[in-house]
Amino acid sequence: MKKTFSILFLLLVVSVTSGCQPKVAPSNSEVTGENLLPRPTDVVHNLQELCDFVDYGVFNRLDYVTVTLQDYEIEDLETELAKVYWTAQLVDINPVISGELYDDQLTINIVYRAKRTLISASDHDAYVHGHDVAFVPYIPLRDETFTDFAYKDYEVAVALSTSDQLWYCLDQGYRPLPEPGSIAETYLAQAEDILRDIVDDSMSDEGKVRAIYDWMSANMTYDFDAATLSTSDELAAMYDAYYLEGVMDNYRGVCDAFAKLFTLLVNMEGIPCKRVLGPSLAEYNSPIMGSVGHAWNLVQIGSTWYTIDPTGANAIFSSHGFGIASHFYYLTSEQKHLDNYAGGYKRYGYPDINPIQEYNYYGNTHYDPARNPTSANDLVMFNLAELTDYLTYARTLPDEGDYHYLSAEVKLGFSPGYEIDDEIETAITNSGWASTWEGIYRYYEDTNRLIMILRCNVELHQQA
Repeated sequence: MKKTFSILFLLLVVSVTSGCQPKVAPSNSEVTGENLLPRPTDVVHNLQELCDFVDYGVFNRLDYVTVTLQDYEIEDLETELAKVYWTAQLVDINPVISGELYDDQLTINIVYRAKRTLISASDHDAYVHGHDVAFVPYIPLRDETFTDFAYKDYEVAVALSTSDQLWYCLDQGYRPLPEPGSIAETYLAQAEDILRDIVDDSMSDEGKVRAIYDWMSANMTYDFDAATLSTSDELAAMYDAYYLEGVMDNYRGVCDAFAKLFTLLVNMEGIPCKRVLGPSLAEYNSPIMGSVGHAWNLVQIGSTWYTIDPTGANAIFSSHGFGIASHFYYLTSEQKHLDNYAGGYKRYGYPDINPIQEYNYYGNTHYDPARNPTSANDLVMFNLAELTDYLTYARTLPDEGDYHYLSAEVKLGFSPGYEIDDEIETAITNSGWASTWEGIYRYYEDTNRLIMILRCNVELHQQA
């Protein structure tokens, strides 16, 4: 099930000047103090360098920034400013940008919204999370005294205070120095507590990334109310669901907050990760204008970059009241994400990163830790007997409350033909679920993927 997620779009005001002088950089562009964000070059050769300088200006709350364009032709300023929005990180509460171009001098004006207390759009979770059948409970090796996080070895330290400055600092590979008593200090400590509970240094980088992804899948809920109510920039800037505040305080957010939290946690473990944005290709003839878009991540494992989308980790079946732990967008190629995610989204940021490979999650993941990991207990089912074995194992998982909800996701390595419903019902019956389950399943023929929510009445299950 594919869903388009809304994020913010800035008001873009364009002015191409002729016969007048460009603005001189304002006095506050010379930012002073200790532990400053490194100042990028103001002689820019491409969109990414322009956005790096704009982000520097927003981070330091400058009124405008002026750059010199070198070997960088801007044919249409309105289009280029729209690209700036979809590329720059703009770490403040939805600032408004405009531009003035004079020969090779480009000025980006930045207007900030008044400081405000973010509010929650919803007071409840939209769906119940299913327990991933393949999830293996983690026994923490880090205790509450552990402080040796990889990010503390980052060479450049940057003073900061806001939640957006916090994730951006780590996204760029800098060591955050939060102001005492700030929200950044609170969330950094909170993030350390999360990482102490779910990862340790015996894990591979992929193992850490998966643990963070699975933790977010099991604990974060998409905030449909915030997405629906955000009908204007002003309204959207009110809701915590677009910021770390939503996911850290309420465990609810939209794609932007998920992408921010993911880059925060992954970079704290010393694994390069970027938050990226993109406009919807399905909604608009122009891929750069419009209010519908998406936020996701790029992550580097070893020397390989992958696309990864924490928003797609648990919202399938949400209309039925369930969240399934999905890994379809886990360490995948950009082309797969483009082809399958709600019509696709155009990425302008980090053009030098090209995620073309796909990690074999289903073949490299095994259920039932009591067994040696082999092809017989991975998540690729080569016949009906293996699917039945998998569902039989699922019945042994601990009961929780009056019902327990199991999230099942596998690849079928055999062709079920036209009788897919009969095949699945046979596996359900043969595994012993038939008398107690109240489930939902869906088979995606184009990708041979089977997803299921197994809702079991515990009392009947224990009697069966």
